[in-house]
Amino acid sequence: NVSQPSRPVKAMSLFKEKVFVLVGADSDLGYELVRHLSMSGARLVLGGEKRLRLDASVSEAMRLGGEAISAPMDMTKKEDYENLILQALAAYRNIDYLILNTDPSTSFCPLFADWNGFTSIDRVLSRHLTLPVYAVQLCLPHLMKRSGCIMAFSHSSSNDPHPCTNALEGFLKGLQDEFQASKANNVHILSVSIGDIKADSKSEAGIIASSAVRALATRTATLRMDTQWSVVARRCFRFLYPKWLCGLLCCRCRRGGAKKVQ
Repeated sequence: NVSQPSRPVKAMSLFKEKVFVLVGADSDLGYELVRHLSMSGARLVLGGEKRLRLDASVSEAMRLGGEAISAPMDMTKKEDYENLILQALAAYRNIDYLILNTDPSTSFCPLFADWNGFTSIDRVLSRHLTLPVYAVQLCLPHLMKRSGCIMAFSHSSSNDPHPCTNALEGFLKGLQDEFQASKANNVHILSVSIGDIKADSKSEAGIIASSAVRALATRTATLRMDTQWSVVARRCFRFLYPKWLCGLLCCRCRRGGAKKVQ
């Protein structure tokens, strides 16, 4: 879990032309995941609520040599999740990876004391648990055919706790145990815990995305970015390498050959 510069992962034949459905692609972490996966020639279906950020991610994916389509969605609506999966299948005919970046953040998950009646409960749980689980159910038959993988991020923070924190991670842990017990399901599950790291920081999001993609490539079961050693390593890196130098090291020449799905 030693932190590394937020440099896009070099092309991996493992991800070339593989289809990724990314829920929550309109965040800084989603954008960095798009960059790293596009460098590997992945095909991306991007779901999120901020249309302009999704459009920027599609453009970046094409610039880096990947393929991408966007599917703006309301992440509290079942129909939008169904539409996201339908668009992925219509464009690419299969799904190899499902990435869920839907865990609570301060902007989306109010404290329980502020929840007002069943409507609030339903809305919060739909965003952070119920509908992401529904996405797993929709994608699972396709993932099973292709020995695919599910990756979910946990944004738990001891300094800013929320009732839904780790809810999806807990479900996926139970699902992974069920898969292992049955020995009939070849779908891999990766849980990424980023703890107190601020994923809305571009530099931190790049480090998380780089580590997560590498863990996905090696089919790691759990990746913890919040261990004491990893925190110390990140602080040392920031001290030794100023921001301008990190940016210089992370520069990439523009690549041609980008592809776009109409």
